[in-house]
Amino acid sequence: MNSISVRLRHTITASAVIFSMLSASTGCKKVQHENPAIGSLYSADGNCFVDAPHSTYFTGTASDSNYVLASVHVSSPGSYNITTDKQNGVIFSATGTFTDTGKTSVKLRANGVFTKPILTYFNLTFDTTLCQFWVPVEDSTGLSMTPGSWKFTAGGRMYQGTGTAVWYELPALGDKYRWYGSSSGFTDTSLNIELAVFYDTAGGANPTYFIDNNFDFKTSRFDSTAKVHFFANYQTPDAVIYIRRINDFVYTFNGMAMDANNNIVPITDAWWREAGHRFVNEE
Repeated sequence: MNSISVRLRHTITASAVIFSMLSASTGCKKVQHENPAIGSLYSADGNCFVDAPHSTYFTGTASDSNYVLASVHVSSPGSYNITTDKQNGVIFSATGTFTDTGKTSVKLRANGVFTKPILTYFNLTFDTTLCQFWVPVEDSTGLSMTPGSWKFTAGGRMYQGTGTAVWYELPALGDKYRWYGSSSGFTDTSLNIELAVFYDTAGGANPTYFIDNNFDFKTSRFDSTAKVHFFANYQTPDAVIYIRRINDFVYTFNGMAMDANNNIVPITDAWWREAGHRFVNEE
């Protein structure tokens, strides 16, 4: 009876030792850190490749769907933390593990929100290499505007109202886009902006550009005796309005216009936001 008890105790002790060894071995694997990856942001010919941002970045807003794609040449697999310096309130970074060598790419996500609508430059680092890229940041003002509205500032005064957009399809002359604006209760207030549409089919990308911008605004809302008039077109070389489309519905413009006395007046903080536009075929 005693010999059985001794053998049982020895068996239990041996099992406990083996279990402890296995547990210790497993524990070591869990805390073991993977070696950092080794590589470069540059190709064999010395070029740094960072794609243009995917989607548009705006001030004061964060988006998980936006990213910047960077190419990486991995010479030794391992964990990576590819990051930029902080610029304009934002840091771009990507973390993970490279499991193989060769060329690959990572998606850099923004941490933080942009504070200024400017072209923002970033310094990207990985291992011992550094690469620079830039991100155009748009003003988010137009995103919060009511659809079908417009506003601009001229001569220290802000003008605003509602409007509609029409896309004229003119096969013989080229398409035209027009924004017709008005102010509620003031029938003599009118804002007319006309854009000539130019299609560039090179490479099959079909980008759209706006050229020969015409800007004309009239109102007597603030002074019934002296009607306000601002205008700029291809015949006013000293008065030019620049227009950019922020997305499918939001446009911003700025520049110089002439007033009723032929004085040059700056046009600033200028926006319109569509509620959608009509298509008119004028064959």
